[in-house]
Amino acid sequence: MHDPSSDAADDNANDSADGTEALEQPLFSATAWTTYLADRPLPTRLSSLQRLKRETASDRGTLMSITAIIKADPVLCLQVVRLAQALHARKGSDVTGIDHAIGSLGMERLGQLAKECEALRLHASCSAELQYFRAIANSHHAATQCVQWLRARHATYAEKGWVAALCYGVGFWSLWRHAPLHMHRIHCRIRDAGLDPIDAQIETLGCSVQQISLGLAQAWQLPPLIIAALDNETSPSRRTLDKLHQRSLSDPRLNKDDLRSLSHLLQQHFFPVKLANWLVQTTQLGWSTTRALGMYDIVNDYLGKELQQTTALIHQNCALAAQQYHVPGTLAPAAEMLFITSDSQLDQTLGERELQRYSGRYPEPAPLPDPSLASQTPAATFADAQAYQQINQRLLHGYNLYTRPGHILQGLLLGLSQGLGLNRLALQVVRSKQQLKTAQVMGIDDDDPITRLEAELDRSLLLKQLCTRPGCIWLSASTRPRLLPMLPTSYRAALGEQDGLMMCIFAHGKPVALLYGDLGNATSTLESFHRDQFRALCTAASGALDRMLGQA
Repeated sequence: MHDPSSDAADDNANDSADGTEALEQPLFSATAWTTYLADRPLPTRLSSLQRLKRETASDRGTLMSITAIIKADPVLCLQVVRLAQALHARKGSDVTGIDHAIGSLGMERLGQLAKECEALRLHASCSAELQYFRAIANSHHAATQCVQWLRARHATYAEKGWVAALCYGVGFWSLWRHAPLHMHRIHCRIRDAGLDPIDAQIETLGCSVQQISLGLAQAWQLPPLIIAALDNETSPSRRTLDKLHQRSLSDPRLNKDDLRSLSHLLQQHFFPVKLANWLVQTTQLGWSTTRALGMYDIVNDYLGKELQQTTALIHQNCALAAQQYHVPGTLAPAAEMLFITSDSQLDQTLGERELQRYSGRYPEPAPLPDPSLASQTPAATFADAQAYQQINQRLLHGYNLYTRPGHILQGLLLGLSQGLGLNRLALQVVRSKQQLKTAQVMGIDDDDPITRLEAELDRSLLLKQLCTRPGCIWLSASTRPRLLPMLPTSYRAALGEQDGLMMCIFAHGKPVALLYGDLGNATSTLESFHRDQFRALCTAASGALDRMLGQA
């Protein structure tokens, strides 16, 4: 049944009327976005809500008939889970599935929910509304993949996994509904500038959409598995994802510690939830890309099947998802799967008329830096490219004079100072996994506060994150207001107002040392070039330590 719609796309984004208020400051952090979006409604399809209202008001309505209506609409599922979880939280229990949630509420509460829910009349010419429903369809696709994989593994938490995978992408739903101008900017940057989706999200939103989804899940008190799946602490690094792919190919370069940690990751309940959403987000950019085919390998390893069987199962699940939930006027994931291989991507941006209509009605993204100004600044480069590349190759492929871990760390410092041109470096060793203390500096005066820095990891969220999984932190004019409060007071005072880079060096997954570097001049600004090369050399040093200690 088609959704009713008016003859022309009107100006009504009145479901988000509060969003028309001008904001004094741009939204640019996960906390700010959570506060802005948490109380704004997510409307469901008008036809779905009408069926639910009729069924709950009818004397012949039953929980079985109502369950079928709710399970056919992801937004109704989310609303039911939120309401049911609030009831269970009072008793110290959790919702274990959509059937459990519906049964917990009963006919009376479901009838009241139907009266309170908002509906959206879909206009085929309104790209923001189409993308809103497309984001919902993608989440339903991920939930379908997840539950079918868990059933294939005979897991006992398949229904929990379905709910968690469905709610994983609520940030995308909310942003397309209440911040379409930001989503338009993100997709323009992906399409026109070739940015990675996560980089484009951070550039426009100040955080990733996953962080916004986590904030919403916490604000709405959704079941624990959803929050665990969205938590950055449980998100594998790019290096771990590469190792997952290596494991799927039975790569002999993985050592016993790697295989043990990867097996532990695959056993976590949140893993299939993440994996299903990674697959969906990757295949949005093409079903035949290298990254998509790599995801097939990881799914195949998780299921323990032959690759052809896994590929067929993924395709069947995609078709099943499109059959169970489809909004006329939107392109289902299964339709995209049938497209022939092409370099072109689906346009997920807004037209000029829509941009004009939304201007002043929804939050405006902060202006991008003027490219003409950037072009006047000489591009960043190495201080000594040959020195950097030489040390990088030694770290990647081994060097006969590197016989102790200290030699690797010393080589890293030389590569960053002489090669990359970072004039000030501080190496802090990790003691007993819980304490940091400055052990060596380069280019820093003896009386500088950095030389005396010490910290307990448990007392700083940012330091703990850095020493938990690989990741590079870039302290800049735009990130300092958000990141410095997450550091101890002594660090805030020592690092001052200049740009800096921080990253932890690991050996077999355990933190060894935290490295800080800057250009040594408060007026000099770091660029993405410095961050990328800093991160690459630190990653190479971690790999070198893995190999050295693995041979010991």
